[in-house]
Amino acid sequence: MSPTNAILSSFVAVLTFGCASAGTSPDFQIRDSGLRAAHNISVYWISNEEVLFAGPTGETRKRPDGSEEPINRVSTWNSRTSEVRRYGEIAAQLCYHDGYVVYWQRVSPQRLRVNYGKLGEESGVERGPLQTGEFYDAHTCRNQNELDALPVWAKQANARRLLPQHGFLVADGGSRNTTYSLCPTDANDRAQCVGLSIGQREVRTFNWHPFKGAYFAVGHYFQVDASHPDGGVGRSPWPKGVPMPVWWLYPDGRTERVMLPSGPWLNYFVSPTRNGFATVGHNNAGQQTLYFMAGDAVRPILVGLIEKDAVSPDGCRLAVIHDPKKPSDPTPQHQRHITLKVIDFCARGRYGIQHR
Repeated sequence: MSPTNAILSSFVAVLTFGCASAGTSPDFQIRDSGLRAAHNISVYWISNEEVLFAGPTGETRKRPDGSEEPINRVSTWNSRTSEVRRYGEIAAQLCYHDGYVVYWQRVSPQRLRVNYGKLGEESGVERGPLQTGEFYDAHTCRNQNELDALPVWAKQANARRLLPQHGFLVADGGSRNTTYSLCPTDANDRAQCVGLSIGQREVRTFNWHPFKGAYFAVGHYFQVDASHPDGGVGRSPWPKGVPMPVWWLYPDGRTERVMLPSGPWLNYFVSPTRNGFATVGHNNAGQQTLYFMAGDAVRPILVGLIEKDAVSPDGCRLAVIHDPKKPSDPTPQHQRHITLKVIDFCARGRYGIQHR
C-alpha cells in the first residue's frame, strides 16, 4: 500500500522539564505529536527521526447498527519535521524490523488480513481470527515457519532466538533457573556455545539496541525456594527496597550487569538510552511517572500513564504512548488525550513551547 501523498499537518508542542541536578546537564526536550495513538499496539523507530505507530486518523465507517466506527491506521511521524504519513488499516499486532512490517487488518467480524512486506508495499493474506500455531519472531517480524530451523538439540533446551546473525540462547534446565548459553546458528551441540551468567528465570526478554551493539535484558525478580519444584518463583512488580539488575549481552558472549537503585521508579518498564535509563514507576502522589536515571541520580520526566515505548537506533530518543488523564476513563473525549510523544535525552538547552 502506498502512503498518502499529502503531508498531514499536526500540532506539536515542545516542552522542557528540569530533570537533572543543578550544575550538571541541561533539561530534556519532550515533543508531543498531537497525534492520537492506540495504547495497546507497539511503537517502533524506522530511523533516528521517524516513529512508526498505530492510531485513529479521524476517519470513520458505518457499523451495521448505524453507529460510527473509528478507523485506525499504521502511521509514521517525523519528530523533527512533524511530517505524518498514513498507511493501511490496522486491528492489532504491529511489528517492524529493518524496513519489514507485519500488521493485522480486520476485513470482517470473523476474518483478518495479515499485511506484510516493505513498509508502504505490503502484500496480504486473509486469515481467520487467529491461526493456530502461527507465530512471528519478535526480532525479525518474520513468521517462524520462514526462519531457518533450529537444531533438534536446541529445541529440547528451551532455545530463544536472537537475530539470525547472532544465533540463539539455550537453557536446558526445564523451568528451573539455569543459566543461558549463547550458541551460533549452526551449533551442533552445547559444547560450541558460550556460557553466560544470566539465569533464564531472571530476565524476560532480550531486545537489540544498535547504539550499543548489544541486547538489553531487564531483571525479573526470582525468589529462590528450594522446596518449590522449579527452585523458586517469580515476583511482579519488582519488590520494594531491592536493586534491579539489568544486563547487556554482546554477540560475542560478553555480558555487562548494571544494578539500578531501588525506588518507586522501578514498578514497570526500564529502557536504556545513550545517557542513562528511562523507567516507569509512581511519584509521591501515586501517579504513574516516567523517570530518567543516570548513575544514582533519578529525576521525574513525565507524569501520566505510559503504555508503550521504543528507543531510537542512536539511543538518544524515547517514543512513548502517553495518557496524561485518568486511565480508567473510557470516553471518546478522554481518548483524544492519548498521544505519541518523544523525549530527546541528547538535546541541549531550553526549548520552550512551539506550535506547528
